[in-house]
Amino acid sequence: IYADVTGKEIEVTRRTQAAAAGSAILAASAAGIYPDAVTAVKALSVPAAAVYKPDPKNTTAYESLYQRYCTLSEQFAKAPH
Repeated sequence: IYADVTGKEIEVTRRTQAAAAGSAILAASAAGIYPDAVTAVKALSVPAAAVYKPDPKNTTAYESLYQRYCTLSEQFAKAPH
């Protein structure tokens, strides 16, 4: 559902401590072990456990629902309380 709603691929990590790995990647970059965070990510990342791709049909449906939600939200905001 996340992939369909956002229209983006969702990669699920194999790491059980993803936040710690992210901190280590940034620390390695800051310490100069890697020239920048992008290089550190490429060097230290592991393949995804799963990749979920959006279904364009579902993405279109969710976008339509979101537009309806935005319209209703604006209308309710203008209503007297």
